[in-house]
Amino acid sequence: MAIKLIALVITLCVASWDVAQGRSLRFSTTPLNRYSFPPHFDFGVASSAYQYEGAVEEGGRSLSIWDNFTHAFPERTNMDNGDVAVDFYHRYKAMGRCSKWVNSLCIAGDSGTEPYLVSHHLLLAHAAAVEEFRKCDKISQDSKIGIVLSPYWFEPYDSASNADKEAVERALAFNIGWHLSPLVFGDYPETIKISAGNRLPSFTKEQSMMVKNSFDFIGVNYYTARFVAHDLNVDISRPRFMTDQHLQYKLTNRTGDTISLESDGTKILWSYPEGLRKILNYIKNKYNNPTIYITENGFDDYENGTVTREEILEDTKRIEYHQKHLQELQKAITEDGCDVKGYFTWSLLDNFEWEHGYAVRFGLYYVDYKNGLQRHAKHSAMWFKHFLERSGKPMPMDLFKSVKRWWSTLQMI
Repeated sequence: MAIKLIALVITLCVASWDVAQGRSLRFSTTPLNRYSFPPHFDFGVASSAYQYEGAVEEGGRSLSIWDNFTHAFPERTNMDNGDVAVDFYHRYKAMGRCSKWVNSLCIAGDSGTEPYLVSHHLLLAHAAAVEEFRKCDKISQDSKIGIVLSPYWFEPYDSASNADKEAVERALAFNIGWHLSPLVFGDYPETIKISAGNRLPSFTKEQSMMVKNSFDFIGVNYYTARFVAHDLNVDISRPRFMTDQHLQYKLTNRTGDTISLESDGTKILWSYPEGLRKILNYIKNKYNNPTIYITENGFDDYENGTVTREEILEDTKRIEYHQKHLQELQKAITEDGCDVKGYFTWSLLDNFEWEHGYAVRFGLYYVDYKNGLQRHAKHSAMWFKHFLERSGKPMPMDLFKSVKRWWSTLQMI
């Protein structure tokens, strides 16, 4: 009887919510859902082998660059590594990045040449792999292959400064064009060629032809944005990749404002949904509107030991982050004509997050690292499930919490 009563209460409340769609809702009055996007648009959640799988000595797995790096320099990754990660290798059936390492303690290597060399050979290796992929008889005709970029969007530090506006274009050239220009046009942007000079490798005619059009789609990992200013005080006596850009990357503009009002716990990832739409339009207009998938987009919680599991599960900011980015994405597709075919949240599970180790959490599912890596659905997981349902009506947060509480009670009866 108690079960029937609870089920009846839930049904009545959901029915009442259906009728009361005109009232102010916690997140959005816009019924944005998967059917707001074109037919066959793909939705999903992203993962990454090293960050998820673990099983470092199983299944014929060999050591990766990150295995070697985290064990050789544990202080760079919060003394954590991906040996176990979230053990996805064994539990798959059950239910980031480099800037901090480039500091005064990093004295090895040549920062004036090696970033360009590595990137150059990455593009050549990518193009060679695509060539083999397209020749393979075992690959179906509709199979696609691409490459993933992780750009920021940029706004001028001083919106009235022409130098800072030009700095935005330069930042985009180094951030996006460095890889995308060879893939679309067969060569690097002129801005980078001028700045780096003979330290930037050149493509032969054959290499240029091989790299050009070596993709069926471009993956875009978008998280946040920065202000940039033209840097007048570059030390030209010691040319490096960062000084070649003649830029200063900033978290605030000239008047002291941040790029948005919402940030993660680290104060590094600021929510700037407009940046996603701007990046997509920039790529459309400058690089012939290639097919794009949003391969990562997400918001993290920073666990400093003072936040309870219950507080992390109630991830309102993450829901708002995804909702607003999906709204901007929908505008880019339907209003601007950007050729975007899919959107993947980062990430399904909390996981090993590079230099932050396990201290930051991006997952729709909470992983309890202290209790056998148990998984617990966050509010965002249930929100995303609801988003993907056919009705797509925005669920009020008060009803969402009540249904969750009632369902927990139902399970105990």
